[in-house]
Amino acid sequence: MAQVHRRATSAGDFSPEHNNRRKSGIFFFNRSFKKSSSSSKTEQDSTSSTPTTPTLGPVQDAFDLKRTDTTRSISDLAQVAAASAQGDDAAASKPAEDLPTPPDTPGGCAADDEAEAASETAERSSGEVLADAAIIQEAEAEADTSTPQQPQVEVAKTFHNNANLYIKVHDAAGQEAIYSVRAGILDGASSVWSSGIASSETTTTTIVDLTADPVFGLDVLLSIAHYRFQDLPSLVSISELHQIAVTANKYETLHLLSPFVKDWLACVQDSDAQQAHDEALVTGCILGSPRLVARSVASCAYASSLGADGALLDSRGQPWHTQPLPAEAIELLAALRLSALERIISAVSRPVLRLLDPQSNSDDAASEADAEPVSYCHAPGGDDSVREDCEQVQLGSAIMGLTKAKLWPPPAAARVDVSPVRLAHAYGEVRLRTSAVADGHAQCGFGHQKKFDAVLGTEWAELGSAIVEQLAVRAKRSGAYEAEAFSGFEDKTVEAEKQLNEVVEEPVEADAE
Repeated sequence: MAQVHRRATSAGDFSPEHNNRRKSGIFFFNRSFKKSSSSSKTEQDSTSSTPTTPTLGPVQDAFDLKRTDTTRSISDLAQVAAASAQGDDAAASKPAEDLPTPPDTPGGCAADDEAEAASETAERSSGEVLADAAIIQEAEAEADTSTPQQPQVEVAKTFHNNANLYIKVHDAAGQEAIYSVRAGILDGASSVWSSGIASSETTTTTIVDLTADPVFGLDVLLSIAHYRFQDLPSLVSISELHQIAVTANKYETLHLLSPFVKDWLACVQDSDAQQAHDEALVTGCILGSPRLVARSVASCAYASSLGADGALLDSRGQPWHTQPLPAEAIELLAALRLSALERIISAVSRPVLRLLDPQSNSDDAASEADAEPVSYCHAPGGDDSVREDCEQVQLGSAIMGLTKAKLWPPPAAARVDVSPVRLAHAYGEVRLRTSAVADGHAQCGFGHQKKFDAVLGTEWAELGSAIVEQLAVRAKRSGAYEAEAFSGFEDKTVEAEKQLNEVVEEPVEADAE
């Protein structure tokens, strides 16, 4: 074994330094191995070789090395030394990374090319990043424009703290105003609101336009729906009640009025119903009030006219069939209007026809009272010649005036387009002359003006059982139904019908023209 060891070692192993190391025993191997291990570790870090050599500790590794075969350990050291030498040569041939490469050094141009390529790659990468950022910004801008934004509006009245729906209305002054409401509350209060303004598509990003609706009615309904009862009026006029009724009927929210409608109806006087007859009739039909309907339907009929298409129009020229009235009410309006026209025409045409032919019954509805001789001269005295002269003057002036007004021959009532009120006014404009003695003949005349007042001054009208049934259904829906009110209404209509018939049948005294 000693011979083999001598052959494997070189001549440098017998130098004085080597002898000194051999004398140091195990520490010689330790120091020698540490030196070669540290140098080999440095070279391994600078190169790309794989760390396959095991790492040995300073004392324990040397102890283990001493216990192994000597020949094997020395050969391993020789291999490590050879690898270290190769690593030194490679490290010497490789330029340092931190030092600049001289211009004449081989491989310098390649390094410059690599640096330029890296710079171009970095620039290209930065350009791609900027392009991607621009695309992202454009996408965000498109998203912002496509997503509806909440409008910046000035809210005039808020009905709920968590309001999520804007409504545009016209205030009392006619100016536009914004109400903020809770869409979920409207959704549960009305099926019309649920499918329309309070649908899922409408939020605070949209302003619902309700400027066509009366603001007072909307205000009341929204206050009731949002439980803001402190904002409700205690007293209302017929015009305000009409706004409430029309709005509630449009949005099918009559049930919301149930706790308040009786008190509001009690505020409306009969005189108010006759003056604002169109609004009173519509309000009475919607809420189911027979009193309002009976008080206003006759006045509405006397102010109604016919349109070019034959439709029945109210006093403002609006078709009755477009308003929330039952069909029976419109039929009653037409019947009352036609009856009033016939009576107005007869009040003038009958005296003229009688004067033209005293022996004939000119009226198709002559009664016993009409069969008796009727005198249109009321001058004192019994001189028949004076009476005849006075009546002839009246007849001549009547025919002349009626002809100029296109009222003679008498028109058929069904062909008259104007309202009974206007027809009566046209007949009243015809001036009748009397005898020259003014004092004695001051009361002479046909007496038609008083008949006009009797016809057009009817306060109650018979509605009929069909209309009463319709009103009862609507009254139960709105909360205005009272059995006593309907029973009393029936009695009054019967009495009014009798009074109206008496006015027509009894002869009316002539008045001065």
